[in-house]
Amino acid sequence: MNNLASSAAGAYHEAVMGLYKADLLTGSGFSTLIYPPEPVVGLELDDTDDADASTKTTKATTIERTKHSLPRIDIFQYSSDISYQLLKLIEGAVGPATWERFRQYMTVNRLGVIPIVSIDWSDTTQMSSHVAFLFMMSRPIYCSAPTHVATTNFANRLFELSANFSKTIGCRLPLIVRGYNVQKDLDVFEAVVSKGFLGNLEKETTTWRMHLSPCEWLLKVVGAGGYELAVEDPEPLHAMRVKYLTEPRYHNLREFVRGALGFYKEQPSVPEWKETLEEAWKAANHLLSAIVLEADAVCTTPYLSTQPPFSYYNQDHARGVVLNEADAMSVADAVMVMGSGCRPVVLSGDREQLPLPVSTHGQIRHGRVVNMLSQQAKISVLKKLQRSGWPCFILTNQDGRGGGRN
Repeated sequence: MNNLASSAAGAYHEAVMGLYKADLLTGSGFSTLIYPPEPVVGLELDDTDDADASTKTTKATTIERTKHSLPRIDIFQYSSDISYQLLKLIEGAVGPATWERFRQYMTVNRLGVIPIVSIDWSDTTQMSSHVAFLFMMSRPIYCSAPTHVATTNFANRLFELSANFSKTIGCRLPLIVRGYNVQKDLDVFEAVVSKGFLGNLEKETTTWRMHLSPCEWLLKVVGAGGYELAVEDPEPLHAMRVKYLTEPRYHNLREFVRGALGFYKEQPSVPEWKETLEEAWKAANHLLSAIVLEADAVCTTPYLSTQPPFSYYNQDHARGVVLNEADAMSVADAVMVMGSGCRPVVLSGDREQLPLPVSTHGQIRHGRVVNMLSQQAKISVLKKLQRSGWPCFILTNQDGRGGGRN
């Protein structure tokens, strides 16, 4: 297939998958299967004519109409012994009975939309983090949860099992980033470089943590504040370290890190100071963004998934989505993270979770209902999938480790 046809086919496929997702979240059946969009017809230059460009002709390029069935996503593909070992490790961690039922469930699952629901307070985070790790070994993923605490907990869980599995099977350690407001990371980076230690900076906020933050990885890349890259740290960081030490564009940042440059208020006699400092911070911001874009998994709250550089990663790099505690996440927040198209997505949560709080529910102002959709807003994205009849993987404690029933 030529480049034009390939590009048109890819755009058509993404458009159809986006319609599938819209049908799924609407919960009224897949009308796209019955009435698929018309295929795109493009024009390409006919290179068989030996004349000059002005006399070349064009010929039509047609795209095959979508088939009347929902596509199946195979997440169990493996191409090496390491991947096979990984599957066996995950099976042992979640329990053979659970894993076998999950494999059977995936044979009937379509679109790669995988709701994992607990009916007796089984640990859905354990199951979703293992499936996320399986995703992450073959594709970059974007992870999110409705609160900062839940997002941090999931990132830590994913990092811990990644470290254990990577050590066991001898593969590289994935780069996992727990994203926060970029300006906060840069402020902490500035403070740590100037003081040489973290101090009480982590205690001054209830949401930001150094562990797995872009700031921590950046400090390791530049070797400041007592942070150094270890041999087992992710490979992309070692490559960035080489660039940081050798490329001219990082010269001012290197000078800032080693203390040759200070703050403007400390050296008012240097007329070029402000410009030099800005150049250093441009380099620091560039490195921080590069770390995010090289990650195997990025974990943020739903709102941050729309803010750069996390939005760039989510739109252009991530090929799978994991929504932890989806039983407490609104449909709007879920769609914000899921983005366009219909990438494979894992949603985990408990069936008995209370409805989402809606502050305007039942309120009447000046004789009118404030929020006519407040009842729908109380339904989480996981509950909506359940009510629509989408097949869910059910977790129970029947085999001692959170067994599953589909």
